[in-house]
Amino acid sequence: MPAEKITLRTVATHAGVSIKTVSRVLNNEPFISALTREKVQDAIAKLEFSPNIAARQLRGQRSYSLAVVYEPPASEFLTGILEGILPVCRDASYKLLLEPLAATETRMRINTMIERRDVDGFIFLPPLSEDIALVQSVLDAGLHAILVASTIDLTAANLGVSKIGIDDFAAGQAMGRHLIAQGHRRIGYIRLREQHSMANQRGHGLRAALEEAGLPENNLSVAQGESSFDSGFAAAAELLDDKNPPSAIFAGNDYMAAGVIAYAREHGLSVPDDLSVVGFDGADLSKMFVPPFTTIKQPLKQYGDWAARKLLATINNPEVEKAEDILDFELIQRHSVKNIKRSNSL
Repeated sequence: MPAEKITLRTVATHAGVSIKTVSRVLNNEPFISALTREKVQDAIAKLEFSPNIAARQLRGQRSYSLAVVYEPPASEFLTGILEGILPVCRDASYKLLLEPLAATETRMRINTMIERRDVDGFIFLPPLSEDIALVQSVLDAGLHAILVASTIDLTAANLGVSKIGIDDFAAGQAMGRHLIAQGHRRIGYIRLREQHSMANQRGHGLRAALEEAGLPENNLSVAQGESSFDSGFAAAAELLDDKNPPSAIFAGNDYMAAGVIAYAREHGLSVPDDLSVVGFDGADLSKMFVPPFTTIKQPLKQYGDWAARKLLATINNPEVEKAEDILDFELIQRHSVKNIKRSNSL
């Protein structure tokens, strides 16, 4: 008999005791005879009844757990968000589960978590926060979700969730304006995979900055990245293997920017003298790498804090107003961008 169909009442009836007695055994309370405890435990074993399910029933169908669903491998993006989530969970006496899920991977594990009610709600990180079908499956099961850095139009998709992020388009445009202000006219951009819809708004913002400056469209060259150091290295090779290569490369995240710098160094190019390089996210890597590089810093800890608080508020009151919050980003200037205008005037 499937464990999901067994209730406390079933166990009690099978053992010939009251539901309260079953609860006391599950909670390992004292003053229960050895014979009674054995009868209840035998019934639990024969019925394959899950103690976790019992605990949920005793607590009013709550697991007192949240899940963060992210794309592996773990990165500083995840770590930064967890710094905001964990204190909120700790204060609320909630457990936090981390569930890695590749964008192309089957959703079976998530579906199992939903069916078993292992968690009360989910926080989806990109690119999984773009998966409408996945989010809808959570809502259809009566659970709750928060989206981080998602382009989903919640009204159009009719999703009753909240989401948080920054304006990635504006951030990309700000970085583009910065490079142009330093005299750069030919710029390379390393985009993330198609599933990262929000992150790829950064490239659209960069393109808008070039158009705003009256620069032709072919002054922007784009290469495909995979978010990793190695993909940044490979994309740099592609962008720089051009008869008229860019003087600056804007990588869609900091790991790819580090890969670009490594490629430049290996091929005898100085950063920033021969090539300017900028990244995105504000990972610790950006200030520890040589040279420390210019980047856009996302408020990751604030993402986590907001997402956890909003999710718990929704769990406690499903009628709580859903929200879309856009936080500020910061352009951090370091030592990876050459001022071409100044150099040419000397």
